[in-house]
Amino acid sequence: MNLAGKRQLLDLGGGAASYSTAFCAANPQLRAVVVDQEEPLALARELVDEQGLGDRISLLQGDFNTVELERDFDVVLISGVVLVKPPEQCRFLFRRAIDALVAGGLMIVQDFMRVDHSPQRQFMDILMDLYVLIAFDPGAGDRDGQKVADWLETAGFENTRLVPLPNHLALVLADKPAALTL
Repeated sequence: MNLAGKRQLLDLGGGAASYSTAFCAANPQLRAVVVDQEEPLALARELVDEQGLGDRISLLQGDFNTVELERDFDVVLISGVVLVKPPEQCRFLFRRAIDALVAGGLMIVQDFMRVDHSPQRQFMDILMDLYVLIAFDPGAGDRDGQKVADWLETAGFENTRLVPLPNHLALVLADKPAALTL
């Protein structure tokens, strides 16, 4: 991901902050706020300190569905969340994300999503579906990338793009509409 020119990243459900630390390490102008529960943030603190990024990455403990968020981010990352949450919670989270973004901001959703329908990928998708249904929630599952894009558009995003990755993950990118000028 090219985040040149981006200055504020919000990582909702950021876990151990591995993506935020990688993005900040690669983009010296970038600052990040990672929102998650106490246990993953304990791991995140170790990684952030180890990488020497404590002055640029803030850790915010709380439920990403209810924690108060600033509204000045130009990038929101949601990774590994859409897979394990029911659709209505995903849609709610996307509405929270668009509210946290500045006009023209970038939304990044990374997860197990079906955007490539090759036979090899379909086999992996079936295995992932079984795993998450058993391990997490009956409403969880390997999502169809177009469905996630539709949820983003319903939340107010535009210009959705589905990006298959070389592994079992995929991205859905979207933009918050730019401010209207009169």
